[in-house]
Amino acid sequence: MIARRSVWSDPEVQKLASSFAACADEVHGLQRGEGEVDRLFQQIAEKGHYAGRTEPTDTRQGIYAFAPSGAFLGSMNSNRPENMVKMLTEALAKWEALPEAQRYPARLPTQWTWAELYPEDGLVLRTYSRDLPRDEKLPADWRAEAWNQDFAWFRKAEARRFLPQTLAPGATGAIPANLVERIATLHLVDNVRGQTPPYEAKQLREGALTTEVIAIEDGAIHLRLRGEAKLGAPKEPRAQAREHPKSEASGAPQRGADFTLLGYATWNPRAERFTRFDLLAVGDRWGATQYNGRADDLGPAPMAVLFTITTEPERVAPAYIWRYGWR
Repeated sequence: MIARRSVWSDPEVQKLASSFAACADEVHGLQRGEGEVDRLFQQIAEKGHYAGRTEPTDTRQGIYAFAPSGAFLGSMNSNRPENMVKMLTEALAKWEALPEAQRYPARLPTQWTWAELYPEDGLVLRTYSRDLPRDEKLPADWRAEAWNQDFAWFRKAEARRFLPQTLAPGATGAIPANLVERIATLHLVDNVRGQTPPYEAKQLREGALTTEVIAIEDGAIHLRLRGEAKLGAPKEPRAQAREHPKSEASGAPQRGADFTLLGYATWNPRAERFTRFDLLAVGDRWGATQYNGRADDLGPAPMAVLFTITTEPERVAPAYIWRYGWR
């Protein structure tokens, strides 16, 4: 999100970007995949800012400009708008100089993507993660207001499991353990400042979520959700952080979080879908992983994750959809 706020919000960048067909994709698959699109991206990336590595890795994150044919025009990995302006300007010049025959491919590459599993008739939530106010003062830079986002998907049958079996005021039910596990281990992660791996199922030390019908008005069923999630994982082997004091002597998990969850939702029986779904997880997180920017902020410190219905037809798959078990 820091790049969106510092780079793509810049007026000069936006003006230059209007000359491009902008697109974004989840970098994990592009970097490691073996499909046609993956291989094309990897070939392009090796001509950019990662070119010339004596020990190539699959890290290719950044911004790339290229022709539909795959002809490389420019790239960078920076949060400074002036760097983006320079790269886009040079890329446009290269495009103008590119012969027509080298601009377009004979056939566009195609491949299956996770977006094809988008649950049209299910529940699609946008998730927001951010730090909460605390006693100590945060650095006077982007970290003070950092936040991140993701998506959480539920198929139609899964969405219905957020309802009690009896749809009457006061009726209660327990959300199935597999859905609680998915929410906790894949979506209650500390990605506020950067990327982080999900938790493993065994690292959910405690987790529960209950649903209760609190009212029925004009046929709409209003629900209250309550729960908790306690997570703990060992130190990542390559984590760029010292050990957390909480675990040096006790052997406790090196990163984790304790969350309390509260939410409200409205189910429309006729449409068989939720018209409202707001679930908030609030608690303390601690520790760090290699790329989540917490090496200097091990905590414990307060953090929140909000799940809410998205009204925009985005089909961006959840970051860890490969752990959903849908394929």
